[in-house]
Amino acid sequence: MADNYTINVQDTASIEAWKARAQELNERAQRAVNEAAQALNEFKDTAEGNVFEQVCSYSNDIIGGMTNIIKGMNEILTAVNSLMDLIRSKGQELLEGVAGVVSKVFG
Repeated sequence: MADNYTINVQDTASIEAWKARAQELNERAQRAVNEAAQALNEFKDTAEGNVFEQVCSYSNDIIGGMTNIIKGMNEILTAVNSLMDLIRSKGQELLEGVAGVVSKVFG
């Protein structure tokens, strides 16, 4: 199944740009969630009743869902960073190995 997936890491600038954009979107989402939570808290101080309580419950669920999305995106960013570090490390090891073989053959 894994044979169907490929990762092109030749253009690290594109990957870094994607990571920066994803981080920016994550930060904007976090600000929106914080503002929504603050507005909900202010709203809770102004009304009461069954309908109001249901609106607050749904709002809390949405805020919780958004928080999970933000956490998930942070985990994806961490995974991409780890993958890029691994690829760089293995690439360096490969280059050193090839240089060693060339040195032995022609040295």
